[in-house]
Amino acid sequence: MIKEPNREYELKLMLSEEEYINIDTLFTGSTITQVNHYFDTPGFDLYKKKIVVRLRQKKNTSEITVKTANPGTTDEGIVDMVERTIKIDKREAGLLLEGKIRIAMYLLAYADLPNDDLIEIGEIATTRKIIILDKKLPPAELDKNIYGGITDYELEWELDEMDYGKARDALMSIGLILEGRLTGLSKYGRLVKSLMKGNR
Repeated sequence: MIKEPNREYELKLMLSEEEYINIDTLFTGSTITQVNHYFDTPGFDLYKKKIVVRLRQKKNTSEITVKTANPGTTDEGIVDMVERTIKIDKREAGLLLEGKIRIAMYLLAYADLPNDDLIEIGEIATTRKIIILDKKLPPAELDKNIYGGITDYELEWELDEMDYGKARDALMSIGLILEGRLTGLSKYGRLVKSLMKGNR
């Protein structure tokens, strides 16, 4: 089932392990585990064009998502993307990861994708906690990610543009300042950089 494209305007900031643990103890929330499998050409052509193609597996769901960047975003720490999602069943996901079917067959409608030679580049396992930082704003996502022998931590917060200032204030109230911090880094971008350094 193909879902309508939607805009993802998301605040993303990297956390230290100490900050992650502190936030984790401050807030209660539901926990989700997921694995993202990323696809690209052997030369990372999609990455160079700021396009992400992933298969996300959760306990009971699998979906293919294509993300393309919206140009012109200036807010610090914001990733602004158009997201298109195709839900598939567990068996399809298994066949896809085994190489028995190609992800390109799901992407034929996307003329902007060089999908002829897409292969699985790598995966990231994420433990995600859904937390409320401000009752007037949507929930945020506190992530612990593992890939290629690396563990990192981040906070992602999908917002309306008009709520950006309120979100910054909420982060400041728990000691998280955006200035001077690694922000706006995608999971796939971090995976690619780790692969380029030889982490597999």
